Amino acid sequence: MGSLRPVAIRVPGKLLISGEYAVLGGAPAIVTCVDRYCDASAVPADEYVVTVTGPESFTDGYRMIEGRVEWASGATSRARDMLGALLCAFPPVAPLALTIDSSAFYAADRKLGLGSSAAVAVATGTVLAGASGHADALHRIEAAHHAFQGGLGSGADVYAIALGGCVQFERTSDAVKYRAVRWPEGLHALPVSAANAASTIDRVTRFQHWLDDARGTQPVDTLAADAAQVATAWRSGDVNGVLSALSAFTTTMLQIDSLAGLDYTDGGHAQLLPVAEQCGVVYKPCGAGGGDFGVALSASASALDAFAAEAGKLGFDLPDMGLTNNAPTLRSV
Repeated sequence: MGSLRPVAIRVPGKLLISGEYAVLGGAPAIVTCVDRYCDASAVPADEYVVTVTGPESFTDGYRMIEGRVEWASGATSRARDMLGALLCAFPPVAPLALTIDSSAFYAADRKLGLGSSAAVAVATGTVLAGASGHADALHRIEAAHHAFQGGLGSGADVYAIALGGCVQFERTSDAVKYRAVRWPEGLHALPVSAANAASTIDRVTRFQHWLDDARGTQPVDTLAADAAQVATAWRSGDVNGVLSALSAFTTTMLQIDSLAGLDYTDGGHAQLLPVAEQCGVVYKPCGAGGGDFGVALSASASALDAFAAEAGKLGFDLPDMGLTNNAPTLRSV
């Protein structure tokens, strides 16, 4: 039967600062972790049971049958599908009570766009691997999450959340590359919560369909070059270079949005772009756009304060949310 050890972990959320969509073609993305957390634990028990707290909260028993999960309730849901993929990737060697709390990634059941599914995958997969002693956890977690998303997405969010801090991520047909990078000294950032939750899978699907016909064209090549320039300036700590490259990247994304119909600036982002220009700051959606979070960046704290005041007048939520450099650490409980 094997043995289990009781373990727990806390993993952060993320904001994709640069490289959205371009990362799907092998360009670098810059992802930073933020202080919203998903907690998970796995402890030996008398039966196989999962307790979930979040937009979909439940307690359900399960059993492993020929490489798949059968839920005691017979219920089906997206949350159960995700957990089932992770349980199959890291099957417990004995009865295990699994607890996951991702409620910090939601506001009144609205997804905030901080990487909730990736955080749940990393937290759950890590405690399952730690409890049973499975190896190669990160790559197997990402593979399970990728399968859960229907083979869409780059995996940048999974790797960034698992590593913590600020990460440069690239995925080519041959390899996944990631490295820790410092937040540039003197670069000020203000996250802004947009008006609605966006479906990343829907937008990535639209982009991929458009890309099938547009690959190798000027907008696609320009977006990749802009993303690479952001990463180069970021690694060197060149704040003005970062801001200039991010502005160029966002301009190219707006062009692609008009061609591919991504709804990149829905959810209030379009309203904030001219406000940012007026205040002398760079503003952009984070990730797939269409709602969720955006971020305003500047070398001037006072310029960012002016933008915050105008965004507040327009009714945007400016959450008290900071960056975090703490790498998630599995601990015994």
